[in-house]
Amino acid sequence: MKKRHLFWIIPSGIVGLGLIVFLLGHFISPVKTMTLPKRSKDKKIITEKEMKKDLAYLKYYFENLYVAYDYMKEQGFDIDAICDEIYQKTMKDINGRKEIESQNFLNYMTAAVTRNFKNVDCHFGINGRSPQDYRTLYFSDIYIRAKKIGEETKYFVEKTQRDPIPQDMLKNSTYLPVVEIPSGEEYTGPLSNLYEYFEGKEIIYRYCVFTDRNIKQANISLNGQNVTIPVIPSISISASQQFQGFKETKDTLYVSMSDFVFNDGSDDYEELGKREFQKLCDAAREKSQGKKHIILDLRNNGGGSPIFRNALFANILYNKSEMTEETIKIINSIGMDNEELIFSPPIGVVYRHRIFYDIKKYFKNWKYRKTSEKYDFEIYRDYEDKIYSKPTRIFGLTSFFVPQRKYYVNPNYTTDRNLPKPDFQGDIYVLTNRYSASCSEYSLAMAYIFDKMDGITVHHIGENTCGAVSFVNPCSVVFPYSGGWMYIPTAWNKSQDFNHPNYKGESYGWYPEYWTSSFNLINTLSNLIDDSELAETLKGLERHHL
Repeated sequence: MKKRHLFWIIPSGIVGLGLIVFLLGHFISPVKTMTLPKRSKDKKIITEKEMKKDLAYLKYYFENLYVAYDYMKEQGFDIDAICDEIYQKTMKDINGRKEIESQNFLNYMTAAVTRNFKNVDCHFGINGRSPQDYRTLYFSDIYIRAKKIGEETKYFVEKTQRDPIPQDMLKNSTYLPVVEIPSGEEYTGPLSNLYEYFEGKEIIYRYCVFTDRNIKQANISLNGQNVTIPVIPSISISASQQFQGFKETKDTLYVSMSDFVFNDGSDDYEELGKREFQKLCDAAREKSQGKKHIILDLRNNGGGSPIFRNALFANILYNKSEMTEETIKIINSIGMDNEELIFSPPIGVVYRHRIFYDIKKYFKNWKYRKTSEKYDFEIYRDYEDKIYSKPTRIFGLTSFFVPQRKYYVNPNYTTDRNLPKPDFQGDIYVLTNRYSASCSEYSLAMAYIFDKMDGITVHHIGENTCGAVSFVNPCSVVFPYSGGWMYIPTAWNKSQDFNHPNYKGESYGWYPEYWTSSFNLINTLSNLIDDSELAETLKGLERHHL
């Protein structure tokens, strides 16, 4: 055999051996494998065969993608029974006809899954609906003051006052008219319904109801009698009113973060997102110097990448000189410290495929090495890739040859948290509402780590967060024919950083130190922060990010 033949015989032999191992592994593996469709045909009318195919994917997504499937199965979740229920109801609905309306089929699917769902998971969704109800604080118009009478503290109505809701909101609103309650009436209900409220420099109370139901009225106990009063949630911020940026006075820096997403996956937009985020980090580092107060507005912040959160916090609190590898390691571990971090099997496949993306990216960067820009914050991405991605790729490679349902548990990278003392010394005020979720909730976990350090005090103001913390790393999957889709968490995070008295659990979220409606935000901040310029600088805060 001539030596030159080895150049094609050896590689061909390796490829052939790999193919044999691949086929043998798939033959002996009890785990079913299906190609994940990238998009749905979105048919208005489907056949019975197409419906069965979509139901097969519903089962496959749960059994192989949803990270808490085994836990739910122990709780009585039966995906086979659910698929059978959906099929039977759909077939009964068409009553012998051959055509199946996709929307009816999806309605049956959504109802069956959400009704039988056995887990508290605020990241999960099917066809635009979540099985989880969110807890919301409903504000009344009743303000109450505590009075000491002898050895006993009693509570009396101070005033009835509706929030100054803008006229453009009232036009299409269903808010009930104010029920006037005479001042001096004694409040005889539970103290848990009284929430601290700033009245000038004094703290009085506002009657509120915290519930997972959609309500417009509530009962308040006055003089031992129940009185029905209207209640309303705080106003929400629309997407057009959300901004990334800064406002500042001499002593206070306001940082608006409507999300932690700075790319959509396309190369051009990703580069633009990186550039804009680097500008944000540079400005945060420069503007935070010499400030006594930092206000971080995370209202309506639905989350994003922890890399951006980590880099932003680091640039607010530290100068560049403090960013040692150990500091980066600790900051990256906050909230994701791997006390137990579990990935579902397909995530290994995703990381495995990134090998080809990285090879492509390497040659692209090499080609444009003289003109490409290296961003400071990318050190956080590089370190995260080293800890999470590379070990998971190995797991994904093994499942490529022998499909498996075994979950991958990342090694424990918990550190001793010996963070260097931050350059910033002062108070951090975090603003949230019930739409603050996921990565923004991890921001609070990070803030409370720094709260333990001398010189920094954290205050949480607003409403409770969403409570989408435990089940993370969600991906969106589709059904190939009906146009349906699911949003499925693929990792289960059990971090010690959420063992905090202010974190109340999934779907409850973080409870603030000062509960307040949108209209009382500036009032609360102005009373907490000694800054005469603040009220004017933050004008309009009740309606949008500044």
